[in-house]
Amino acid sequence: MIKVTALSKTYEKTGKHALDKASFSIEDGEIVGLIGPNGAGKSTLMKTMCKFLKPSLGTVSIDGKDVYQNNYALKDVGILLEPVFFPHLTAYENLEYYLKIHQKSEFIKDIMPHLEMVGLKNNAKQKPKDFSFGMKQRLGLAMALLGKPKVLILDEPFVGLDPNGIEDLINILKNRVKEENMSAIISSHQLYELSSLCKRTIVINSGKIVFDGIPELKPSITFELDRKIDTELPGEIIDNTITTKKVGNELTEFIRKILEEYEIVNIRKNECALEQFFKETK
Repeated sequence: MIKVTALSKTYEKTGKHALDKASFSIEDGEIVGLIGPNGAGKSTLMKTMCKFLKPSLGTVSIDGKDVYQNNYALKDVGILLEPVFFPHLTAYENLEYYLKIHQKSEFIKDIMPHLEMVGLKNNAKQKPKDFSFGMKQRLGLAMALLGKPKVLILDEPFVGLDPNGIEDLINILKNRVKEENMSAIISSHQLYELSSLCKRTIVINSGKIVFDGIPELKPSITFELDRKIDTELPGEIIDNTITTKKVGNELTEFIRKILEEYEIVNIRKNECALEQFFKETK
């Protein structure tokens, strides 16, 4: 279980509140998505949770242990946050060394399956200094998932993965969190993928949590009409298209009003309802 209480970070030189009294908890077996615009405080929140930054106020506890009072509180936490690798070691050797210094040598046998999982099986003998950003991110993801962690703190885990890799990762994370009763918080700008993984969402803006819960995600539908819309209709109008979130009888009435004056030439269901929710919340 992860518990964050009144976590704050103020930079003394500027007086800027990068994080302002953030509080939430994540139960075992739960995956929570973290979203927000650039500069909202997502990275600051994750960095303070992982001891990369020291908070000005507040506490972070994992399984009841204060991470700033206990040197081993992060021992079973898988972290993907600005991964750093030893440049003189290969990808395989970096993961091997990571397991050894965390006293988890029994999981060395799992290194190659994890490299295969993130699409780096053929790069095991190469050095990360020659990797692209996406490849480094994938190697960091493999490192975070090694050793059967009890908690996951992942920043942009989908970067560098192709569509099949993203789908595989979503299934892997869902199954692992459920089977091993883990707690996970995942930050991503890829909202469609995040919505496939998380029911609960935390939205942060200007250092403050502005929403924490299960968003009401009504899918929107866009109708393309036969000409530019020049009459008043209840929806979001752009040229010859109109978008609505209405469902059921309200949707039927909405379509009836359109057909009184226009012909519908195309209908499109917009997949990522979380993206619209994010725009409305921030």
